[in-house]
Amino acid sequence: FPVMGRHCSRWPSRRLPVRVAAGIFRCMAKSRIDEAGRSMNPTVATSNSEAEHDYLPLSSALRRGTAVAMALGDPTRVRILLALRDQELCVCQILALFRLAPSTVSKHLSVLRQCDLIDVRKKGRWMYYRRSPAATETPGVRDIVAWADQWFGTDARVESDRQRLTEILRTTPEELCRAPSRE
Repeated sequence: FPVMGRHCSRWPSRRLPVRVAAGIFRCMAKSRIDEAGRSMNPTVATSNSEAEHDYLPLSSALRRGTAVAMALGDPTRVRILLALRDQELCVCQILALFRLAPSTVSKHLSVLRQCDLIDVRKKGRWMYYRRSPAATETPGVRDIVAWADQWFGTDARVESDRQRLTEILRTTPEELCRAPSRE
């Protein structure tokens, strides 16, 4: 009988695991209502108007804005976006720039693509990434990206990335992909 990822030898157990009991009490505490019938927790709706408010669909602008904010919550993704500010880069160039595992870079690029912050173009066997025009056309997203450019553009790590990128751009993607090490 599975309980919290473990199997119990007796079925059913007479005592609840401490973690399960604590979770039940937390749920009960969240739904406390005072004598007047009002919720003591502001997240629990007690009237119809409050319940309707909790189930209103989120606007697409709110979803997009929060997705972009979450994507830019990682420093590596911000650095990738700043590296793609003026030009498109091959995946080999991005790997050489950040010296990360290919799977890690792939995950960062997919998160940025899901938010429409970057676009991809395939040319032969190489994938080229660039900033998406949608990132500059959508007003709220444009402001967020401009803020990231302005705020982080003068950071010492970003400046170091720019200098390293000029060295990397002297090498063709074919030579970078053939190189045995990415240093």
